[in-house]
Amino acid sequence: MLRIFGASALFALGLLVTPASASTVGAGMEAYRNGDFEAAADIWRRLADAGDPLAQFNLGILHDLGQGVPRDTATAAEWFRRSAEQGDPIAAYNLGLMLAEGRGVPADPEAAAEWFRFASDLGHTASMMSLSILHATGRGVPRNLGEALRLDELANETECLVEDSTHNHMVRSTPLVLMPGS
Repeated sequence: MLRIFGASALFALGLLVTPASASTVGAGMEAYRNGDFEAAADIWRRLADAGDPLAQFNLGILHDLGQGVPRDTATAAEWFRRSAEQGDPIAAYNLGLMLAEGRGVPADPEAAAEWFRFASDLGHTASMMSLSILHATGRGVPRNLGEALRLDELANETECLVEDSTHNHMVRSTPLVLMPGS
């Protein structure tokens, strides 16, 4: 069973990167921007192995795209899972997509719905839309057109509460920060 943390755990888990870690993540971002994907992967792998959720997310992207590492969607899904388990809604969304599509992992619409719900609860609008589609089609959740409509309307009315949430398939240089009002 997936272990998914609630929104209040974001702060308790210390998702904000310390200055020393930020400079290392930043060094990886600098290497990435310079096209040295191998160096970025090496930097982020050390941090990811130590549990840094931003580095884990970025390694997931590199493996998903085959930048600096062999393209390996199964490994990408594992890095997204590690980051998502620490509260990263964008990693949760990416993992949900992979589970819904059976890309890199066996298709599991129920698990996809759990990760979309987790990210939706944090204000990630693309996850709300994906969960809405699952409710409309009855994939992974009971078919419920009322819930599908509610989620669709919520996504259309909600300003996304997570910075950079539209960058689902791009490496990030900053940690997630909940915006005011969340």
